[in-house]
Amino acid sequence: MTRAALAALVLGLLATTGPGCGAPPSDEPLPEEETPESERFRAPSSSTGYLVLEEGTLRFQPCGATVTQPVDDLSDGEARRLVEDLGHGEDRIAAAVVLEGMRLLEVRHAAGEARTCEDLLPGVDLEARGNEPFWSLEVQGEEARWRTPDELDGIVWSEGEWRSTGEGRWQFEARRGGPGEEERLLLDLESAPCRDTMAGFRFPYIARLDLAGIAYEGCALEGHSSTRP
Repeated sequence: MTRAALAALVLGLLATTGPGCGAPPSDEPLPEEETPESERFRAPSSSTGYLVLEEGTLRFQPCGATVTQPVDDLSDGEARRLVEDLGHGEDRIAAAVVLEGMRLLEVRHAAGEARTCEDLLPGVDLEARGNEPFWSLEVQGEEARWRTPDELDGIVWSEGEWRSTGEGRWQFEARRGGPGEEERLLLDLESAPCRDTMAGFRFPYIARLDLAGIAYEGCALEGHSSTRP
């Protein structure tokens, strides 16, 4: 074989295999690493409807149903007290509850009867809110929207991530602003009963928020999407 033929053969092999051994490099981007399941925010699946006191018996009416079914109250009678406190004489409140057959395991959210099944749980992953000063924070995916009476359209914080910080505890961290002007948002959730300081509504999480170094406290409630597997 002549030198010219040998050189052509070597160049052909390099063009086929690339600079190293094995398959040629791909132009496709590497898949993003998924957040471990243990670090994702997930809330228990609940049923929405109405807790009702009928002739002294505690009953539950699921959303869309026309009849109520008797349920066993929690051991401390908490559900009955919530109906009495929030019903304002109507003996009926909107609620998100965890049931096992006819037994009530948990009241995750309880609100006045003016709230309906359709708007009981927020349409985002999570909503936190507080009073004095009034504020709300909606978390959806990697974004968080902060609202106050002075910022009705809201301020968006992005690149957010959830992480578990212990049994029944979660953190969501996001940021906004460019290099040198970056501000951080850090939301701490504790799975524990929380009562709205004005309306008295019951929530499943205590919320503590650090917004660019300013601290806020309130309650939080999961949305429909955060209960999905």
